[in-house]
Amino acid sequence: MIEFTVVGMPQQRGSKSAHTVKRANGSAVVVIRDVNDAKSRPWMDAVKYQASKVMDGRPLIAGAVELRVTFYFPRPAGHFGTGRNAGQLRGGAPTHHTISPDLDKLVRCLGDALTKVVWIDDKQVTRLFAEREWTSGSACTEVKIIELQASITAKSDQLGLTLE
Repeated sequence: MIEFTVVGMPQQRGSKSAHTVKRANGSAVVVIRDVNDAKSRPWMDAVKYQASKVMDGRPLIAGAVELRVTFYFPRPAGHFGTGRNAGQLRGGAPTHHTISPDLDKLVRCLGDALTKVVWIDDKQVTRLFAEREWTSGSACTEVKIIELQASITAKSDQLGLTLE
């Protein structure tokens, strides 16, 4: 199992914009950019850094994996009381993180960042458990990656089975 935490505000990826760029010779090229590139690139670099520290030269995972991830977002000041109730959650503060960014776009950004660092390609993720949570602390992301083939092999060894 591979586990690590990335400190910092999780960023999403996925919304694209297309721009036509004319070349000097008169031809045109369509350039597609991620709308959130300025924020997502530094966060993806932080993910890559933490993941590479944990991998510590291990080979990339080649088989199926399970990805478990929790994205933590700091609660806005409006969720807390004021005056003598400062620091206490208001009764109407939401329990679940149901605002932007979208969970699927957060996962997409994380998957792209882990490609060629932990696994060969994010299509290897065959099981996914993802959630967004509020935190009273700093924004961060907790990541767990489980190699499924390794766990299947270990279970078969315990049972005395041979996998073909």
